[in-house]
Amino acid sequence: MTRRITSSLSAFLALATPALAQGGFQTCLSGLRGQAAASGISAATFDAATRGLEPDLKVLELAHAPSGAFCAKLLADQGADTVKVEPPGAGDPARAEPPFIGGQPHPDRSTAFLALNTNKRGIPLDREQPAGRSLLLRLVSDADVIVESFRPGRLAGLGLGYETLKTQNPRAILVSITYFGQSGPYANYQGADLIARRSGLLAVVQC
Repeated sequence: MTRRITSSLSAFLALATPALAQGGFQTCLSGLRGQAAASGISAATFDAATRGLEPDLKVLELAHAPSGAFCAKLLADQGADTVKVEPPGAGDPARAEPPFIGGQPHPDRSTAFLALNTNKRGIPLDREQPAGRSLLLRLVSDADVIVESFRPGRLAGLGLGYETLKTQNPRAILVSITYFGQSGPYANYQGADLIARRSGLLAVVQC
């Protein structure tokens, strides 16, 4: 059965900060295991899905911000078969972020993009077009984990909300990362670098 794991900026910081301090992927994994349990996923199911993170674990990244890209990177670096979906044209916004290799701006030379997307495959895809949406649903059908970091309601507005993804692939886990969660009085508040600086981690999510 598909489960959705939602993570706010504070929850992400709670997971990421100790992991960065200790240099441990397992620290992040342990935190995600706790979130999975809170979402109704048993420890046995979570451990079976992540044990060894062998190439047969398939991750689909729909993120457009560093938080989602970093989450998917952790899985990719541990061996998961990870596919990153980028918009056609300019691609992921991180491609335009300096510094660039050789000092020359180029979509394939951004060190920020390269650092966040190691060991991933990529595909340009327009989610707003019928053909792109159809192709995306085919990718969803084959995924074990789907990572997204859009503002609440964005994917649903494209006809790609949780219920749609669950119908397409009942066994997939959907991980949603936003500044203030998917519900509550602050859910639709936009994030900014100032909030990230105040929290101690810069530009984690850009909604």
